[in-house]
Amino acid sequence: MLNLTRDRADDERVIPATPRLRDERGYTLIEVMVAAAILVTGVLGILTLLNTANGATHRTNTGVEVIPMGEERLNVGTRVVQGETVRVTRRVVEQPVEQEVLLRDEKVIVERRPLPAGAAANGAKVLSETVVEMSNSSQVPTVWKSVHVGEEVVLRRQVTERTERVRETLRRDVVDVQQERAEVPAPRAPALAYDTEAATQRAAQAESAKRPVEAHEAVKQADKPVSQDNGPRKN
Repeated sequence: MLNLTRDRADDERVIPATPRLRDERGYTLIEVMVAAAILVTGVLGILTLLNTANGATHRTNTGVEVIPMGEERLNVGTRVVQGETVRVTRRVVEQPVEQEVLLRDEKVIVERRPLPAGAAANGAKVLSETVVEMSNSSQVPTVWKSVHVGEEVVLRRQVTERTERVRETLRRDVVDVQQERAEVPAPRAPALAYDTEAATQRAAQAESAKRPVEAHEAVKQADKPVSQDNGPRKN
């Protein structure tokens, strides 16, 4: 890129190139760092996979194997569930009612009362026209209605407590220890060195020693006279 810049220096403004550090193989420092980061990431991933695969047993450098033992624990909580719903609805109903009321009637009655003899008028206006009116009257029931609160309906929650037994099955790790003894062979007597050639020689010597004895016994049997039986014979 420097060469191209120098060739075009007459026509264009020279743009200085940023120098990059390169190693012997021509890789830049950034490329080397990226490759190292990728390598470290891959190694860590492989170690993670190995630890996951061997998670059941952890082996230390001291030759001790550690087996983790797990167990389940029972955790009991509570949650609110909806039960029966109580619904109260207020509505208006009509009901015929009766009530007795005491009424009073007034009626005009005209009656004549004779005065005793010799009674004076006492200033009463007489001998003139007079009109007196009086009306009958009676009471009738008058009905109206008023609203009164007779009772109240209250909705509230009554809290009660109860004890319920919860049953569940828990799991846990257990280990079975088995000791297997290696079969040790019974001790044997040390094998004696057996010389085949010496044994053959001893067998030959024993056979050679046995043959003269047998020959001597045969000669003794041949030298014995044959016994004749001169006794009477039975027909």
